[in-house]
Amino acid sequence: IEPNSINTRSRKREIVLVRQVAMFLAKKYLDMSTAKIGHYVGGRDHATVVHACKTITNLAETDKQFHSELNEIDLSLQSA
Repeated sequence: IEPNSINTRSRKREIVLVRQVAMFLAKKYLDMSTAKIGHYVGGRDHATVVHACKTITNLAETDKQFHSELNEIDLSLQSA
């Protein structure tokens, strides 16, 4: 997807998932509050960021393919 689509109000499943992963990784790697992360991701509130983090954590625990893909992204961020 286009990077700008993360900031849209779209509720398409593929965009929502990418947006949630972005919020999850921002929370993990950046020293920012959930409110500030939400502001940068299309003006969402802190509760949306908390929900995204919980959703991604649960999905990674239940879906092996997703867990593997998330780990690949995570490793590439750590090596950068």
